[in-house]
Amino acid sequence: MFEQLNAENKGLEMDGDLVALEDDPSLPLVLTVASAADKRKAEDILALRVSHLTVTCEFFVNMVGNSRPQNQAIAASILEDMEEVHGRKGTIEGTADSGWILLDFGDIVVNVMTPKSR
Repeated sequence: MFEQLNAENKGLEMDGDLVALEDDPSLPLVLTVASAADKRKAEDILALRVSHLTVTCEFFVNMVGNSRPQNQAIAASILEDMEEVHGRKGTIEGTADSGWILLDFGDIVVNVMTPKSR
């Protein structure tokens, strides 16, 4: 996954300075999200660095779970690991029953969806 992130985002300006992906302060958070999702067998995990496109967040992380219970487990794992590793609490929008859960950590927005909702 890191190679995919790096291939599309070799360097972006941050406060007027060019910042390589590996130096982005949000990268450890993204890697924690991806790892937590992978532990719960999320599929199609895709992290997009969008800081050059919007001021609302630094990264979008999208993933697919194959069932509503799996999506709930993925979201719970991400919330738990982000708080445990980084002391970050996210806000939750949506429910597993809707087929789409959005987790907002401020600089990172996570979408957990069923294939149908995607």
